[in-house]
Formats: sequence, C-alpha cells, structure tokens
Amino acid sequence: MEKSQLKWYGLERDHRIYLYRDLEKNFIEIFRKLRNGEIPETEEEESSNIPDLRILMLEFGKERIKESRTEDRFLIRFYNLRSELDRIINLYFERVSGFGAFAGKLLDDMDPCALFRELPSIMGDGPNKKIIESIALTGKKLCDLRGELVTFMSEEVKIIMPNVTTIAGTELALDLLSAGKGLQHLAEFPASTIQVLGAEKAFFKHLKTGSPPPKHGVMFKLPHLTGLPKGQRGKYARSAASKIAIAARADYLGSTIDSVKMKNDLEARLKKIRGSGSSRARPGRNTSRQG
Repeated sequence: MEKSQLKWYGLERDHRIYLYRDLEKNFIEIFRKLRNGEIPETEEEESSNIPDLRILMLEFGKERIKESRTEDRFLIRFYNLRSELDRIINLYFERVSGFGAFAGKLLDDMDPCALFRELPSIMGDGPNKKIIESIALTGKKLCDLRGELVTFMSEEVKIIMPNVTTIAGTELALDLLSAGKGLQHLAEFPASTIQVLGAEKAFFKHLKTGSPPPKHGVMFKLPHLTGLPKGQRGKYARSAASKIAIAARADYLGSTIDSVKMKNDLEARLKKIRGSGSSRARPGRNTSRQG
C-alpha cells in the first residue's frame, strides 16, 4: 500500500515526488489553496527537482503584501460603515419607539430590529397603518443591511487574517484591524501596543496626569476576559497580545503557523490564571479555639 505525504511542493509517495501541477508558474494560487486547506492537483509524472522554497515564499509574500494593502483597507471601510449604520439604527429606534405611547405600550427596552419587525402588529389597525408599515419596513431594511455586512466581514476577515481570527475571534480581529489602521501596521506593532489599541485617550491621560495606564483597549472583547477579576485581566490580555502579534505578522507575510495550538495554549494560560486567582482568594484556616 502506497503511503502519501503532503508537502509544500507536492506529494511524496514511496519516496517518489509528484510536484503540484505548474508549481513554478502558479505557485501563488497553489499556496493560497494550501493555506485554505485545499490540495492542488499534482503532475502525473514524478520529478527529482524541487524548487527553491525561499524564492517562491519571498514572491508569495510580496504578492500578499500588495493584496493586503487593498483588501484590509476595503474591510476597514465596511467596518466603519457598520459602525455608522449602528448609530443610524439606534437613532431611528429612538424616534420610532416613541410611537408606542399612542398604543399605550413602552417600547424603549425592545431590541431595535425586533421593534421594526413587530411595530405594525403593535400599533394595530388605524388611519396611520400604511405609514407605520413603511416606517417599520425602512428600519427592517437597515437591520437586514447590517446583517449582510456582518456576514460579509466575518468571512473576509478569515481570509485576510486567518491566524488572528483563529486566536481572537472575528469581532475582535475586525476591531484590531480597524484600531491598527491596517494589517501592515498591526503586524509591525509590538505586543505591548496591540494590548492597548483602542485605549489611546486613556493612555495619553496616563502620560499627562500620571493616572493608572490602561490594561487593554479593544482587547476588552477578548473571549473570557471580562469573566476574570480586574486584577488578572492584564495578565491574560498580555498573553493574548503576544500571540496576536505573532499571528498578525504571519498573516501579513502569508506564512503558515499553528494558530490552533496557539489558541489552545492561550486557553491553558487562562485556566492557569484563574487557578492562581482562586488559590489567592481562598480564605486562611481559622485556628481560633471555640469555647
């Protein structure tokens, strides 16, 4: 039975090498497929010549840099559009929810998009039914557009920043990309800068007034961070920022790293931090005698 091993240049079967088809011409597309977990087609005949990986990876890195300069900036624009759309939806909701008073109902606590869907039935039949339906439809369309943007950005950020997304999740990856003003800048930042991205006002206040420095910025959205005691959040944010810094560089250069293992290591670090916190919080044994 033949044993096959997947290599960057092709397949090895029983010490015979079968290069990916047109590797030297189409190596950029082939490397993209490999990064996405796809196995490219191989040549039918075996080969004894393996191309120089360093040269191909250098060219692939240059191509990735060119693409990222366009892709990440488009994504940041979509991110900013979603933020603006959130503001518009909330403002529209404030105006529309006031109609509930005419039906004797308080609507301020409802989810905006739920209100837009249910407003016609809440208001019931009446002389204003047609315009109420139009108002509700406009709000619903805004929510639908926001949903489409979220779905699109969630898929795009996985393509542009696969390693960062694996470690941080889609929402935080988008926040970091926007706060860092692009993947190139994010890849150049040290972990200490990544940790406080989005907390620039608090950081400048610290420099100006001597107030405590911020422990995290958009990293506040890091999964499980808010569940930690305040005194332990900085440790977890530092550990996560270190791994995200490595992942961002790999994403920018188009390199492959084991981001799943890095995520697992981070989760192990989280358990350790939780354990150390609970042991310190454990009360001491009462040695006083009872009479």
